[in-house]
Amino acid sequence: MNNEDELLKEGEFRQKLGPNIIEQFVKSHDLIDMIAELIQNDFDAKSRKTKIRFQEDRLVVNGYGIEIESKGWERLSYWLGIGQDSEKKGGIGKKNFGLRSLFLISNTLVISSGGYKTALGVEIGARQKKIKETVIYQDNPSFRLDAEYRTEPLGKLSIFTKEREEELFTSLEKYIPSFIQFLVCSKKQKLCALKGGQILLRSYEIEIVSDRLGKSIICHVKMGEDKHVRGLLNRKINQKVTENIKIKSEESRITEILLPIEHFSNMSMSEIPNYYLSKDRKKVITSISFAVDK
Repeated sequence: MNNEDELLKEGEFRQKLGPNIIEQFVKSHDLIDMIAELIQNDFDAKSRKTKIRFQEDRLVVNGYGIEIESKGWERLSYWLGIGQDSEKKGGIGKKNFGLRSLFLISNTLVISSGGYKTALGVEIGARQKKIKETVIYQDNPSFRLDAEYRTEPLGKLSIFTKEREEELFTSLEKYIPSFIQFLVCSKKQKLCALKGGQILLRSYEIEIVSDRLGKSIICHVKMGEDKHVRGLLNRKINQKVTENIKIKSEESRITEILLPIEHFSNMSMSEIPNYYLSKDRKKVITSISFAVDK
């Protein structure tokens, strides 16, 4: 039995819910939400770079952050139940559905990390135990996801056509900088974290490539302390779209203001991402941006 046969071996899966039930969860997402979930997932793993590649027959995601830990593997061993209850809250992902949003385009997800892998499927359920990974991938990613496109509609879950991919890329050109900005505009995001009063800086890059369209989008963000004004941070976002050789650059300065939670009385606590709450959960971290003259 080869490694792939072992991974998908019948009897190793649970929660075979069927497409009709799964549709109710997946259809609350669109393709933009799916990409947001992938970015959020890798950013939470403290990755400095995320690579998303739409190949001819599958979507492949490589992350370079922290490897999946025991609680993460446990979440992946359930389709619902603990898998949903223990999802992280807050951020750009929608309804905390996580990697399961990939069922918009695929029937089976294969997830690898730290020398192990597991699988989740629309029709097969969730694999109860991870198995050893036998493949060594180029660039040695800490996380890899492989989602082969479905070749036939499954209930209301449609095929991921080239036309749908074109629409997605058109939207991504607009939304990717916003996703990145949302994630990095707070020091609590670990991209610009405080430690003993000192700011720890690192950059983040998202690369999205389409083989079918011959397009790529690379968005890079870098933050640093302002050299002239104490308390201000410089944030620089560069986006490059290769098909049209577009280069979009945005640079700004940001500072943070902590507002009492009472100012947000029209919102429930669940509507405020954890990233923007102070440690005592009594204040909300907000930011003000200032344009930088070039």
